[in-house]
Amino acid sequence: MKADVIPPKKPLQAQRFVWHDPVTIPRRQCIYPDLYYRGFATATVAPGGIGKSGLCLVEAVALASGRDLLRIGSRFRTDEKLRVWYWNGEDPFDELERQVHAICQHYGLGKDDIYGQLFLDSGRTTPIKLVTASGREGFRVNSTALKELEHTISGNGIDLAIFDPLANFVTANSNSNEVMGAISETCANIASHCDCGIGIVHHPRKTNGSTEITAEDARGGGALIAGCRVVRVLNRMTKDEAANAGIPGNGHRRYFRASLDKINLTPPRDDITWRFLEDVVLPNGDPDDLINPDGDHVRVVVPWRWPNAFDDVQSRHIIAFQDALEREETRIRSDQQSTDWVGHLLAEILDIDAGRFIRAKADRSDAQNAARSRCAEIIKEWIKSGILIEETVRDEKKSREIPVVRVGTRYA
Repeated sequence: MKADVIPPKKPLQAQRFVWHDPVTIPRRQCIYPDLYYRGFATATVAPGGIGKSGLCLVEAVALASGRDLLRIGSRFRTDEKLRVWYWNGEDPFDELERQVHAICQHYGLGKDDIYGQLFLDSGRTTPIKLVTASGREGFRVNSTALKELEHTISGNGIDLAIFDPLANFVTANSNSNEVMGAISETCANIASHCDCGIGIVHHPRKTNGSTEITAEDARGGGALIAGCRVVRVLNRMTKDEAANAGIPGNGHRRYFRASLDKINLTPPRDDITWRFLEDVVLPNGDPDDLINPDGDHVRVVVPWRWPNAFDDVQSRHIIAFQDALEREETRIRSDQQSTDWVGHLLAEILDIDAGRFIRAKADRSDAQNAARSRCAEIIKEWIKSGILIEETVRDEKKSREIPVVRVGTRYA
């Protein structure tokens, strides 16, 4: 590596640990819950087109406006607005402008909500090359770019700077661990010197499209991921997941899930956050345009919750189901493969189609399979709570005992 930074003047000397009252230790400063921290670099790894840039930009607008747009919860600070700089190395500025206006339009934000808080730049007009190729040494940290970055961040009081994507941020060989290590180290130093958080958006290696992406799949040398204290990974919803959620056709391509694949600052978390790409139409249409009179369509990342089996299930449904089950002589079987499965009776009460007479899963629609899964989950929980009970009865035709479902504790 060709040194393009000033070496430390202070001679190396081990520092003796001095005991302080832990009460006096400064608290770690979290900018965005579990994701961005002052003094640290965070990486977001996801395939192209999944929505990673849109997600980062919504998070930037959320922090700039002090509004919990993605419904993070009580840990999102709404008592202050932060200054966020989002730099995109791929899209022109007018496209970034479209995205910000679409976000504000969808979430009901106006000019005053983000005025002076959001900083936006395109790599096409404001290129940044932090680590560049350099002859036989292979690479160097661009001291001019580094100085300008720190001056811009400190001079504007930036709390969080997001650089998207890494490939447009560096021209050196990203397959080199030394290069990737230099990037993560330099970004961490910027975060420390400027008392801000740094976000790096990165692509994974090419996959066949069906492989689950993890932090280890990040493109290039692994030193970047090793150097970032938090790594978030995005994966598109699979067709099987879509079927379970009752999402038809290719609708799954508009959903993705985010998970923290690496987090060194707090205990590991196993929760998954789902997001959806909403279609927002800007008011810039032209009615005289016969080909495309509408305004620009822009994808905006919005929160999405996995359907709960008990959504819209009310007390009247429980009472009606127990009443119907007490009268029923056939649809009481606990076997889901049977046309007399008790779940079909529940589906009738809930007014949903579970494909009672379609035995093969492949022959049922995604919505019918999702309805079956939903009824099965509800029945399982009601058995646990005692609202229903399982028992066996004698099937004289088949000369064997069969499991059935009966009313347990009456719901009042």
